[in-house]
Parts: sequence; C-alpha cells; structure tokens
Amino acid sequence: MAHIDRTAVDLAHSQGGVLTRAQTLELGFTRHQLEYRLETGRWQRVSDLGYRLMPSNDDFDQLLAAVSLLPAAVVSHESAGELHGFRGLKNAPATVSVHSRTTHAFEGVVVKRCHDLRDKHWINHRGLRVTTPARTVFDLAASYGDRRLTRMTNSLIDAGRVSETELEEVLASVGRRGKPGTQRMRKLMSTLGVGLDTSELERRGRLLLPQPRCGCEPVDEYEIPWLPMRRFDDAYPRHRVAVEWDSVKYHGQRDSFESDRQRDRSALERGWRVLRFTWVDVTERPVDVTGSVSAVLDRFRCEP
Repeated sequence: MAHIDRTAVDLAHSQGGVLTRAQTLELGFTRHQLEYRLETGRWQRVSDLGYRLMPSNDDFDQLLAAVSLLPAAVVSHESAGELHGFRGLKNAPATVSVHSRTTHAFEGVVVKRCHDLRDKHWINHRGLRVTTPARTVFDLAASYGDRRLTRMTNSLIDAGRVSETELEEVLASVGRRGKPGTQRMRKLMSTLGVGLDTSELERRGRLLLPQPRCGCEPVDEYEIPWLPMRRFDDAYPRHRVAVEWDSVKYHGQRDSFESDRQRDRSALERGWRVLRFTWVDVTERPVDVTGSVSAVLDRFRCEP
C-alpha cells in the first residue's frame, strides 16, 4: 500500500492537494481503503467530488484544486487576469467559472456560474484552464469602472496581449441585453475606437483643426520630407507641427506602435512637434483638441 499512497500523494500534489473519486479508483484504492483514510483523518472528503490529501499552499494551489475537481471549471475574472499579467486588478479571492447547470461550491474559491463560456474562450495556461485575455476583459467589465477598464485594456493592447479583433469576437459572441458587462464593454470598444474606420476619426478630427493667424491651412496626408514613404495624418508644414489621429485598430498593434514612436522621435530631432489625439479626445474633448493645436501653433513661429 505504501506505493499506491505515494502515487496518490504525487498526483494530488500536482493538483493542489486533491484527487477525484475516479482517480482514486483508477489508482486501485478499494472502497474500504478510502473509508479508512477518511475515518482516520488522513484524507478529507470534498463534497461528492473527491478528496483532499494535503492543504493548499496558496491561491494557485486553490485554483489547481478547484479546476481539478469541479466539472469543466475554468479560472476566470481577477484570477485569470493575474495569470495573464493584467495591471490594475482589484484584490479578489481565487475565482473559477463553471456551467450554470452545476451548483457546486468549493471552499476558499469563488465559483461563478455561466452558460456561455465557449471552448474558444479559454486556453491551457500553467496547467490550468484559464479564460483568454479577451474573455477575461469582458468578465471584468461587469464590475470595473470605465476608466479603470479602459486603462487596463489599453495596457494589454500596447503589450500585444490582446487585439481589437479578439475583443470584438468575444463581445459579438456573448454580449447581449441584460448580460452583465455588455453595456460597459460596448462603451469600452467605442472609447478605444475599436472597429472604427480611421477615416471617420480623421474626418471628425479635421473639423476641429484651427487655422493659425498666419493663414496657413493644415495639409492632410502630408508626406514626411525625410521619410518619403510615410505620411502624417495632418500637418502645418510652415510651423513644423504634425497631428496624428490615433485609432487602436491601426495604431494599437505592437509593430505600428513602435514604428509611430520612432517616427515621433525622428520628427523631434528635426524640429517638428507631433500631437496625438484619440477617439475620446475628438468626441468628448473637442474644445481641448482645438485649444491644444492652437497653443502649439501660437508658440512656434511660421516659417516662410
């Protein structure tokens, strides 16, 4: 029996300290042997799901145990965010999601129920089933404020951990009227400019551009003198001032993000100033956009 016990302990150790009932039978434990271990306190029963052979060391062990025992459980919400490296998470207990048809609870773990967790919305990560970054954002949208959610998602997009396509897919797949998080997620997508045609952002932004006192009008799609294959969205060449309309769809991907910053640095080296404005700036702070551009134009002399 020493051998079978060692095997059981090794397996339990890899699962946060637990074994399912099916696993104990596969290892060869008899019903009498299981009852003996429970009666002597060597093992503890975890409802009708299985047995705990050793205590969990931390939240990660708790998640391992819950995913190992609960039917089709997936690490979700803040726990998934932590595993994916999200910034700005709230402090929250270990959390998993299970199908709404199940009613299981698990000591030390928050168990949420849902019926729309698609297979494509979770991945294997560090030996756990974990919701994808995009699905995790949607789940957190139900309890996070607009500003916090936007900052968090922006950092994920900048780091290349989630794309606007993935966010759109999750929203289209599970978003619906009355579904927690749907309304805030839709607002988030609008705030980020995700799915927005850049021409619409540029069209609205150009309506806000001022005409400087010297009468120089802005030039759209201005060819950058030192980078003939690249263009500024808009520019005041005689002031050496450029304006960029930043849509997540076109500027938020990692390669574009890096390229844009390199271009900004090269512009600064040549005496140019680059002003960047987002969909939120254009739609919610239009006066600030006009004022910012005017202030920079007033500050720098128009050259003939």
